[in-house]
Amino acid sequence: MYSICLVLLALLLTSAVGSPVYPLYAIDSFFMPLTDDDYKVMANDFTHVQGSYTADELEHFKQANPHFSPVWYIQTGKVRADVLENAGRLNAAFYLTGTLGEDLDSTTTTFTYQSMPKVAMLKPSNTTDNVSSHKGYVTFIRIENEILKLVDVKQTKSNESQLTVIRGFDKTEAAKHSKGANVFAPAYSGYSYPGGPQALTYMLDATQQLAVDVLVNHTVTGVRMGYAGSWFDCFSSRPFQPVDMAGNSAKMWNFAKNEIFNQSDYIVVQRERLKEVFEQSIKVLGHKPVILANNAFCYFTGNCKLLLEKSPGFFPLDGYSIEGFSGHEDTTDPVNGCDATKLSLRYPAIDEWTRNVEILMNAAQNNLAAFPMIAQAGCKSVYLEIVGGEKPEIRDKFENFGYGSYLMGIENPDGPTRFGIPAFYRNGTRRYAYVHPRYSLEIGTPQKSAQNVSKYQVAGHSSYLRPFSGGIVVVNPSNQTDSQLDLGGSFYDPVSKKKTSTLVPEAQTGHILVKDV
Repeated sequence: MYSICLVLLALLLTSAVGSPVYPLYAIDSFFMPLTDDDYKVMANDFTHVQGSYTADELEHFKQANPHFSPVWYIQTGKVRADVLENAGRLNAAFYLTGTLGEDLDSTTTTFTYQSMPKVAMLKPSNTTDNVSSHKGYVTFIRIENEILKLVDVKQTKSNESQLTVIRGFDKTEAAKHSKGANVFAPAYSGYSYPGGPQALTYMLDATQQLAVDVLVNHTVTGVRMGYAGSWFDCFSSRPFQPVDMAGNSAKMWNFAKNEIFNQSDYIVVQRERLKEVFEQSIKVLGHKPVILANNAFCYFTGNCKLLLEKSPGFFPLDGYSIEGFSGHEDTTDPVNGCDATKLSLRYPAIDEWTRNVEILMNAAQNNLAAFPMIAQAGCKSVYLEIVGGEKPEIRDKFENFGYGSYLMGIENPDGPTRFGIPAFYRNGTRRYAYVHPRYSLEIGTPQKSAQNVSKYQVAGHSSYLRPFSGGIVVVNPSNQTDSQLDLGGSFYDPVSKKKTSTLVPEAQTGHILVKDV
């Protein structure tokens, strides 16, 4: 069992005993003034932090440690409606919504449209303006390279409608189109579709210039403020939550191949996008910015390792997050799920845990910068800050499990991998940066490596054991308490503060034990 008293005693300390043995990066998702001690702890005990800071705060980090790398968040898959509409609607990502029911000349404004099965009905614009605003939204469709503003939609059959449009909209050319030509609608993001609960937001076509420009502008602006660079969220082998006009899941279209984007093609597009972002940022700044990204779940299936592998003329990511590596903060409110008082922790299922650890194993063995994160970034990570003060035994158990899982996959303390944790704890109204002593344990280097984590599973047990030069790591990812393990020697348990040669790993726990000297 975990000792609440020991955890509370540890939290009275202002910093960890010694520096982290394996490098850490930090998540800071709450807006609150920092103290001098906060700057020192963060800048010296972490290599990077993802957060939002003022220029003055960034200068304080630099003074504490000029090598510390704060990075500035941006969601890379979507953009506000006004930004995209002013830049040009061909920059939007599109999904196939139907086909033309008749031939069109360049002047026809009302025509028959046949929808695809299980695709939401098109919505007409609810404003006469040409740009969406708080007054109303402009909806549009795409046929080949022409954008058409939707003025009216009248359904005539279950899969057929009469569309009334404005031709050659948004500076595109009105052209002839043949019966059966594909009709595309813009993909929206999550709950931000026309008439949805959030402000109108479009998904970006990663092959278009705007998708590059928004990342370059963000990165350059951030570096000039004092950031080291950017955190590219949702930068992966598939777009994050594209939806149709009714909020249903949509599949984005690859116009180069005239088919739905698959993961292999999409990650190649993302790689070319990253290449341009680095090149253009370097041209403006005169040096290479730091760029971390999220999420590496597609490491195997979508070949996301392409974003981490060096090649001539290509700068790889400086770190690729595995968000929710060892669990995440759960919510029952997907639209407004940032009330930390309503969250709880969810541990991963065995197959999820295995996948995440093996992503790390492969990356570490190939000297690639995988950055597992204990839970999630963003507003939900504040939950761990609060529970760290109110119910420290919950955070302590969760973090021991996460760090133990991380140690199952790493190879070298001097390697490029990093483990990400929330940087802060909360005790009433007091919030302070703190690194737990677990990260300073002299565990040493791994004494065994394998291609898959199953090689570390103890025969006849649900637990996994990996020997280190300075101790052992034991993780039980199952939801059942394991039977007693023979550790093969005497070790010191810093949680119980006792020597032991056996262990009964409770469900979903991690144990970092050092050699008994």
